[in-house]
Amino acid sequence: MLIESIRLQNFRCHADSKFTFDKATFIEGENGSGKTSIVEAVYLLLNLKSFKEPSPKSVTSFGKEFLRIEAGYSSAEESGSMIYFFDEARTLKKNGVCVLDIPDYLTSNPVFCYSPDTSTILAKDQKVRRNYIDRLCFYRERAHIFDLRYMNRLVAQKTAELQKQRPDKNYIETVNEKLIEVCDKISLRRKAAADMINARLRNMYADFGGGDEFFSLDYVTNVKDREIIGKEAASGKCLYGVHRDRFYSRNTGRIYDKFSSYGQKKTFELLVLAAILLDVEEMLKTDIITLLDDFEAGLDEKRSAAFFAIFSGERQVIMTGVKNRIFDDIRTIRL
Repeated sequence: MLIESIRLQNFRCHADSKFTFDKATFIEGENGSGKTSIVEAVYLLLNLKSFKEPSPKSVTSFGKEFLRIEAGYSSAEESGSMIYFFDEARTLKKNGVCVLDIPDYLTSNPVFCYSPDTSTILAKDQKVRRNYIDRLCFYRERAHIFDLRYMNRLVAQKTAELQKQRPDKNYIETVNEKLIEVCDKISLRRKAAADMINARLRNMYADFGGGDEFFSLDYVTNVKDREIIGKEAASGKCLYGVHRDRFYSRNTGRIYDKFSSYGQKKTFELLVLAAILLDVEEMLKTDIITLLDDFEAGLDEKRSAAFFAIFSGERQVIMTGVKNRIFDDIRTIRL
């Protein structure tokens, strides 16, 4: 799918702005000019969540009662429009019809984003890292999101029981049986996702000529250690389960979340994103829209061009930066 145009009404600094895109587009402008807001709006329209704010109300222009995003799109099968409207609640329409099947909408319009404001695989909060991998697992198997919701309910129920003065041991054992079963499913998907990413990372680092720089994704879980369950009564907490999973970067055989430079860290984040994008594209058999905010910062010209080659091709890519320094032959929007 190709987003050909977008209109933003009451979206951050955009009172009523219109833009048109090509398959490859670079949006340039100084900090505060609104370039990141454009890619954020595209992401919100297609993913139904901003990569910066938890609520659409947070991105609505100050003092305004609604926000509206409308995009014209085309694909091999059809062309039309999509509208995201928010006042007190969200309304989503595609070609004039309200969208009710949200999982189908998300898998039909896949979009991925890198931004300094994006929650990436190197986010400080491990919950954010888990969510990052869980999004890939959802594309791989829709049941993943339902298993996560079920797991969260079981953890909440068990925690509430553990905190009682006299917990019901039989009830906790019943919950544990269900929790172990669903955690095994979630953990297997997360491990498969991490294994896929690492296989692709090795090849991509080699293509970058960075054999000595190779970083991998380390997945740590406790689902095989059932003895943890026996320690929960004393703590009053649910210590067992995939809600405590950890993801780290690994280099030279050890966990290594510190990088020698911003460029090295960004390279790892972008390569992980590229691995996920390629995997989802193969599964869904559709091209993915890629948004690269502040794209060239921290990357030299050679590495910027290499990443552009990975993320563009047949798919649409929209980049932002202060200045388009190396992509002379693509559409440039100046703010």
